[in-house]
Amino acid sequence: MSTFTEYPSTMTPADFAVLIRENRKRRPKFFRAIRKDGLRFSALGHERFEFTSAAGERANAMRLIVENHDFLGVALYRLRTALHGWPIIPALLHRVAIIGFDIRIGEHVIIDEGLHIPHGNVVIDGITTIGRGCIVCPWVSIGVKQGQLVGPQIGDNVFIGTGAKLLGNFIIGDGASIGAGAVVLGDVAAGASVAGVPARVIGDAS
Repeated sequence: MSTFTEYPSTMTPADFAVLIRENRKRRPKFFRAIRKDGLRFSALGHERFEFTSAAGERANAMRLIVENHDFLGVALYRLRTALHGWPIIPALLHRVAIIGFDIRIGEHVIIDEGLHIPHGNVVIDGITTIGRGCIVCPWVSIGVKQGQLVGPQIGDNVFIGTGAKLLGNFIIGDGASIGAGAVVLGDVAAGASVAGVPARVIGDAS
């Protein structure tokens, strides 16, 4: 179950610097994240593979990097965050992710393991967190309202449909489902399914 933090709507530069340092500590380790991302891609692609060890999971991730265009875009993001603080290389990886896959993920975004971005074409920015096992479909924008710094906190196993927009400082609970084209501007309860402009609850995600 996800743990959420209540962020203030306004922050001093000092508060912002402390928050960024703390958030960076929350990023998953590269090799574990890429392994779990690979498992998620394989499961959703209905591939009939079984992995019983970390070595098998790593081999699967390396295979997907070579064979799967969509997975490579996610792998570039993971490598960029792992190399934070290095000169030039993270910036180059970011450019390649944008040019090759149209994946634009901001410097202060935290994404936990098991991420699935099936076809690229996503924008995620601001002080935004995304939990484990989430699916982010094409043409999705996740980020901040104008003049703000904090974006959504998204729980585990959330599905975000094609073309959805999630903008502002609010919480999406675990297991929620965001419908295609929805515009979400406020909290969504765990397990809820929402759709529309602005988004409204239409039922349970199950």
